[in-house]
Amino acid sequence: MRRRLVWAGATAGALATIVLTGLIALTSQLTRVSFLPLNLADLLIRVTPGKIATFGIEALGPLAKMMVEAASIVTFILIGTALGVLFAWWAQRGRRRPAIVAGEIFGGLMLLFLLTLQLSNPSAVDLSTVTSAMLVILALGWGAGLGFIYGRLQSREVPATPSEIAADPARRLFLRRSAAAAVTLAIGSAAIAEVLRRAGEAATAEAALPPALLPPTASGTALRGATGDATAFKVPTGVRPYITTADKLYTVASRTRDPVVDPKTYKLTVDGAVRHALSISLADLQARPRIDQTSTLECVSNEVAGDLIGNVNWNGTPLKALLDEAGLEPNVERLVFHAAEGYVDSIPLDAAMLQTTLVVYGIDGQPLPRQHGFPVRIIVPTIYGMKNVKWLQRIEAIKTDFEGYWQERGWSNPAIVKTTSVVDTQGTQKLENGVVPLGGIAFAGDRGISAVEVRIDGGAWHKATLADQRSPAQWRLWRYDWKASPGSHRVTVRAVDGKGEPQTAELAAPHPDGASGYHAVEVSVRG
Repeated sequence: MRRRLVWAGATAGALATIVLTGLIALTSQLTRVSFLPLNLADLLIRVTPGKIATFGIEALGPLAKMMVEAASIVTFILIGTALGVLFAWWAQRGRRRPAIVAGEIFGGLMLLFLLTLQLSNPSAVDLSTVTSAMLVILALGWGAGLGFIYGRLQSREVPATPSEIAADPARRLFLRRSAAAAVTLAIGSAAIAEVLRRAGEAATAEAALPPALLPPTASGTALRGATGDATAFKVPTGVRPYITTADKLYTVASRTRDPVVDPKTYKLTVDGAVRHALSISLADLQARPRIDQTSTLECVSNEVAGDLIGNVNWNGTPLKALLDEAGLEPNVERLVFHAAEGYVDSIPLDAAMLQTTLVVYGIDGQPLPRQHGFPVRIIVPTIYGMKNVKWLQRIEAIKTDFEGYWQERGWSNPAIVKTTSVVDTQGTQKLENGVVPLGGIAFAGDRGISAVEVRIDGGAWHKATLADQRSPAQWRLWRYDWKASPGSHRVTVRAVDGKGEPQTAELAAPHPDGASGYHAVEVSVRG
């Protein structure tokens, strides 16, 4: 009896919850209902101890987030399956009660579960009438589906076994059709939701544009040689583009989904230890003196020569101007940045007052893409990306120290960018007039790069030619014309920052304060 109850209830619960998952995805694009299965993932991320979270990030990288998201969806379906088993046991005890009516009672339990998940999302804790109504409809619909499927599978008082259902053509056909319909409805709803999501993001970005389109910043200007050298800098084949476009810039977030912020109602608050609190709309922010700044952003979890780095044309206004307008009280130590989805981090006052620290609303003259912080974010070239808070809603001045989201999980609070250099020219290379042009990038926060050196097969270090560095906050391209011989060789690179400090050779993992060590690659030369 127990096995029969488990199988029947689990089947009904799983099918009903698969449909529910797809409908929630669709509803999340039409109302303020969150995609609730991923709220489970966010809850898991928030309660995971820092050491475990750090281990997962270091061991799995981007896969860690994907695995948590997939696990949360599976867990959501398993919870619905478990409710189905409980329903089967309860329904069997009250045999006179119609299955659909009994299912609606369990729909009430599902409603409590959905409400709990909805309220766990910091950006959707307020339940509007429409949102509440949709949650009720979804929960009761799930209950009706649960009762209907269970009732059709169990036409007798004693629950049928899987073999008995397989032997009954009518119920076997119903089970196949139910499973196909559930999967089709779930996939179809999710596909429509994705179309609506993309259309909504495009409309939101268009609404964020000021009356006059932002003129794009120059991204294709030819690179020159180092200061004093009038010749053009020839970028070797294989070296990454000098400018990173928005679609190529890396993304890392502490939540499974990016928050949706309405640019028409958006307000940036500046408060805390200030004399005059500010509340600034997006239009007001865009009307302020605009700075077009090309600077490099790097993630603290970037491995040596990793891809979590980009040199971007940012559009915004200096944070210092906002702080001066608000009027900081004496003894302010840090500025705390609060994001729309609940993320929080801080920077010291001296970093906040640098002219290169910007409140950014655009990339290349266009609104920030949602994944990069739309409508407003902070850019601090001196500090790793975890402190360059996206989806910025509040800037709070405080007179004490502060540890943010990642610091509570064991990562560095100063988070000063380390000097790094990369060989982009790799693999098989062909001799060109007796040489192989090697090249790559070097970066040291806002300290700039004064020299790059290359070593072949453990030999002497040779100075590379540098492209002109338009700002110390940008990465610097380098080139070395190597008089190579055919065969396999090991190429190593190192850099010196603008203050004369050499890059450390000490190997260190990204945790807790950024990776370090020389980058070396194998290059095969053919004549």
